[in-house]
Amino acid sequence: MAVDTFGCSRTEIGSLLMRLAGYRALMLLGLIFVSHTAAAAEADMMPIISTFRHWDHHWYIWLPGDPTYEAVEVMSNDLDAAMPSLVWVFFTERAAPKRQVHYLNDARVATARGGNYREIAFAMTGAEGEPRGIMVSLNDVDGRPVAIEVQFGPEVQLTTRGAGLTDQSGHSADRHLLLFFREKNAITSNRTVTRDGIDVAHRQPGESHARRLAIGPGHCLPLHLLGPLATLRR
Repeated sequence: MAVDTFGCSRTEIGSLLMRLAGYRALMLLGLIFVSHTAAAAEADMMPIISTFRHWDHHWYIWLPGDPTYEAVEVMSNDLDAAMPSLVWVFFTERAAPKRQVHYLNDARVATARGGNYREIAFAMTGAEGEPRGIMVSLNDVDGRPVAIEVQFGPEVQLTTRGAGLTDQSGHSADRHLLLFFREKNAITSNRTVTRDGIDVAHRQPGESHARRLAIGPGHCLPLHLLGPLATLRR
């Protein structure tokens, strides 16, 4: 791999420049907000408190066989090679306002974000630059086992189709407005999500839970400009 005069690879330099561009965009938004503070006060407007989050990988799976939850998402950040990945798993309820139950494998982060700390077994398959599969297992808030697996065939490629800004779909609508951006994604039907031994990633006999979108789970590459998650919290 070619190395430039700064001792960093071109990929690392490109990633850094894209991150800086993202930070500059956020700073611009901040300046715009400040410039309108007086006008907002005169109009009795409520200020928006914003937070920024970046995750290296993201998987999204609809759950047509689950009567309680309509989707589960898994996000991970690649930390130092000597440390395990930071993993965030959360289920979204079907009923409005579609509140979410969060699990993280870091006790400090879980406490700070109001989630549940859990030991989470996590492994990725596939190669960098290609769709990555996952195998995840944990115990939920009721102590029941949860196992998630997503795999991609060799013919599946990452694409910008269906990526970009993504509909919040009403998830946690009573808590925040979500600006959710994906750079690329891939779709597969090879997925299982078992809750207490039942695969809820597929429709179960006698169940008729509608799926909001007719797509399978997706895997997203790292987003260097806006990041997979940028939330504006009310």
